[in-house]
Amino acid sequence: MKKSESSNPVLEKVIEYEVSLLDRTEIAGAYRSICAMLLLRTATVVSKPARERNLETSQKRTAERWMNGQVGVITFEEACRAIDVDPTVLRKQIENYAENCIRNRSEANTQPDVIFGRQSDDTSREVQTVP
Repeated sequence: MKKSESSNPVLEKVIEYEVSLLDRTEIAGAYRSICAMLLLRTATVVSKPARERNLETSQKRTAERWMNGQVGVITFEEACRAIDVDPTVLRKQIENYAENCIRNRSEANTQPDVIFGRQSDDTSREVQTVP
C-alpha cells in the first residue's frame, strides 16, 4: 500500500503496535464482523427506494456497484467468504429483499388514507389524515 503524504507516521506506529498485540483469532473475528456489517449495510441501502439528488441514491448506487463486482478495499465476494456465505446466493437474496421492500412501500403508498374525524357542535368536521 502506498503511503500518502498526509499520513501520520506516529499514528501508524501506534496502530501497528496495537495490532501486533492481538492474536490471529481476534483479528479474524474483527475482520468477519466488518464484513458482516458491510453486507448488512448493503442490504439496507439497496432496499431503500431511490430518490433524485439524494445522498441515499448515491449510497444505493455505490452499494449496488459493489455488490455486482466493483472492487473496494474488501470485495463483496471476500466479505461473503469471510462469513461463509455463497456470494451468488446472498446477492440474489439481497436483490429479492430489496424488490419486496420497494414493492411493499409502493403498494402502501397507493392505499387510500385513513381519515379520523369527529363532528363538532356546529356540524363542521375536524379531520386528521393519517397516511
